[in-house]
Amino acid sequence: MKLKEKKTEQILAIVGIMIFTLIMIIPFLKAGQLGVHSDWSYHSARVQQIYLNLKRGQFLTYIATDTFSKVGNANFLFYPVVFLYPWVLLKFIFVPITAYLVYVWLLFIATGLVAFSVCNHSVEKRHYNPFIFL
Repeated sequence: MKLKEKKTEQILAIVGIMIFTLIMIIPFLKAGQLGVHSDWSYHSARVQQIYLNLKRGQFLTYIATDTFSKVGNANFLFYPVVFLYPWVLLKFIFVPITAYLVYVWLLFIATGLVAFSVCNHSVEKRHYNPFIFL
């Protein structure tokens, strides 16, 4: 296979991943609602605390003083927060539900690209495998 054809296939696969993941998110964006479970409230409270601290100019969060019933919950010391910052930054741009859905969409894209890289280049060199991974 020629290099140009291979690059074209790769670009089409990446665009396909982006479109496929967007199709998964669009119904929720149109409805403006989320289907959440109990664990979501925990993580959204963590995001809200980081958001409030960033609004105050505090870049690192160690203790939740505004969320979790304002008891000074120290879960930030033991639970990683790095992956929550994109969601928090999106809250500065979008309303909370849209921010969460865009965050999930970005996670889906990242997952799809990792799957594409692993499945396509390392294992079988087939372009449909990442879609199975999603």
